[in-house]
Amino acid sequence: MDDKQYHPSNSGEMQSSTPVHDERAVFRKRVLKIGGAVTLVLVGLFTLPIPFGSLKIVGSDKVTVQDVMVAGDIHEPVNILQISTEKLKTRLAKDLRVEEAQISYQLPFTMVVRVIERKAVAVVPAQFGYLTLDSKGQVIASEPAIQDTSVPMISGVKAGNILLGDTVVDKPILAALEYLN
Repeated sequence: MDDKQYHPSNSGEMQSSTPVHDERAVFRKRVLKIGGAVTLVLVGLFTLPIPFGSLKIVGSDKVTVQDVMVAGDIHEPVNILQISTEKLKTRLAKDLRVEEAQISYQLPFTMVVRVIERKAVAVVPAQFGYLTLDSKGQVIASEPAIQDTSVPMISGVKAGNILLGDTVVDKPILAALEYLN
């Protein structure tokens, strides 16, 4: 009985153990080893503080990589696989300089954060100085003196006690902003 072994079957016949069966077992072991190694590498990349990739900021001179890292709670070393893009967008939307943030990827291993900055539309006097407003009426700067002379000043109204980040609700100011847009 060289290559034949007795295996009980329904018919009670002898079945042969072929080399194909052994090759399949070896192949399965290799696949499991390779799959396990790949899984370990991926788990390591997604969980350990291993540097992987880089951040690039496009569309803004005011918002830096450091600003994005602080806003997105990203720590050194940067691993772009561990960054939640939705969370980063949400946190950047709270930055007064950022109107919108778009996130994409670029080869090789670069996360591109495209920042659309808020643009000043008008300056309005307030109780403690001058407020710079964007097109939606949000206060994007508050200064004791007029700093931005490239936008018109809305006079004849006073914004009152409005702070940085607040949105103006006075109808005459909103009407003027709508006209300026």
